[in-house]
Amino acid sequence: MDKEEFEKKKSRLEYPQFTGKSQHSKNIEKKNIKLKVITDII
Repeated sequence: MDKEEFEKKKSRLEYPQFTGKSQHSKNIEKKNIKLKVITDII
């Protein structure tokens, strides 16, 4: 299971009312991209 799949499962567990591409999962993806960029620089 890759990280993205894990995040989707995790967000579904924490917020079962959100399914598919909700605003919440989009926000998580944006944060992950920012974190990835920061860690790539470091």
